Amino acid sequence: MFKRPNILLIMTDQQRYDYLSVNGGQCPAPALERLAAEGAAFDNAYSVCSLCTPARASVLTGKYPHKHGLFNNCDMFSVVRERLPEDQTLINAPLAGAGYTCGYAGKWHIDRDLSALDHGFEGYSLPGYGNPWHDPTYRDHLAACGLTPPELIPVIEVENRPMTFVLDGPTEATVEHFQTDLAIDLLRKYAEDDGRPFFLTVQYWGPHEPARPTKEYADRFPPEDTPLVPSFEDTLEGRPEQYRRHRDEFECWYYGVSRLSRDAWRKATAMYYAYSAMIDDQVSRVLAELDALGLADDTLVLYTTDHGNLCGARGGLYDKGVAMFEDTYHIPLLARWPGVIAPGARHGQLVSNMDVFATILDVAGARVPDDVDSRSMAPILRDPSAAWPDDLMSWSSGVYYLHSQRMLRWDRYKYVFTPYAIDELYDLEADPVETENRIDDPSLADVRTEMRKRLIANATRAADPLAEVMQGYFRV
Repeated sequence: MFKRPNILLIMTDQQRYDYLSVNGGQCPAPALERLAAEGAAFDNAYSVCSLCTPARASVLTGKYPHKHGLFNNCDMFSVVRERLPEDQTLINAPLAGAGYTCGYAGKWHIDRDLSALDHGFEGYSLPGYGNPWHDPTYRDHLAACGLTPPELIPVIEVENRPMTFVLDGPTEATVEHFQTDLAIDLLRKYAEDDGRPFFLTVQYWGPHEPARPTKEYADRFPPEDTPLVPSFEDTLEGRPEQYRRHRDEFECWYYGVSRLSRDAWRKATAMYYAYSAMIDDQVSRVLAELDALGLADDTLVLYTTDHGNLCGARGGLYDKGVAMFEDTYHIPLLARWPGVIAPGARHGQLVSNMDVFATILDVAGARVPDDVDSRSMAPILRDPSAAWPDDLMSWSSGVYYLHSQRMLRWDRYKYVFTPYAIDELYDLEADPVETENRIDDPSLADVRTEMRKRLIANATRAADPLAEVMQGYFRV
């Protein structure tokens, strides 16, 4: 008889794929290296959308943003919708129907004025972005542990605000340690729950900027030893003009960030490494608790992020959402399922963080709704040679202001459709940093046509309103 596993989903916020040691980068990630050694890592995982609210809603509903209705951040000044529509089904509803207890610990950012607890989870979350820095629950937890909140010391400041900090205080007093404590408390509770399976998701606020590592971690990463993002020298020639204008003129959030020096970007990157390393150690604590409670062998662990990070890419782009480069769309995704996933596997299939939804419901024995876009990865977790689609579409409506784009990955290529500007075509094998837009290259004419057809097919299948727009542009 099929034994349903416990399910642990760990998600970070704004974490790059290529910086992590588990993917060949220079930022140590022993927890992720352990997951990869004991399970599988995906080399071609992508964010469904490089922005917090729509990506997170897609992970928890299994739908593209044009279906769940959250086009951009629920608390942004250009917000389209502040709350997930009531007719949308979150992952905990079918899981609860299948007999699972559903817990939550950390960032929510799907409704402006509601939290995960308002949607039926137990545990801890806050409405909107929900920074717990001033939340009484966090402050009371520190007091009970004999701790005080660390002092925030600005490290890099631009014209209107600090861009990154160092925390002067012990790691035990950080938000990340606090929410890990809460997650461990839930695991201990579930271990005593008479064998009822659980779904627990731990959602870290970092390493999203502004980075907030403790001094202990910051000291491990000297800026002079930290490389700049690989695409730092890219001039954005041959790409939509909007990218350059956003980099050089946009002054709505962090004034002057695109004009930071190379040394400042190295310092910012070092803080980002430090913050990532600090979070990885908290993930190690969660995995260690699974071991201590005897739950590890019966638990599917999934690790991913909502999207990546620009980190000064293309001469000083900051944050995410302005374009569909690998910097923010190529993401980490790992899975460990003892007795099912062969240890040490590296998967090359094109998968999305949105596929987490159907995967979890599938392995839980819960019905996957008919109207979702998510695809269950369970078959390829069990057998890497199982059939899987050979292309993938990602979605964008911008970040600080609205603009629509769609991305299609297939084979070694990437196509980006921008209705109001030139499109982009990259050969990721020859040009992994995406410095040369080959949309007009005659030698890739057949590839361009094929990718346009595939993009239209994906958009049509997803009932994307832009499908008709693509047909009008492409006429293929």
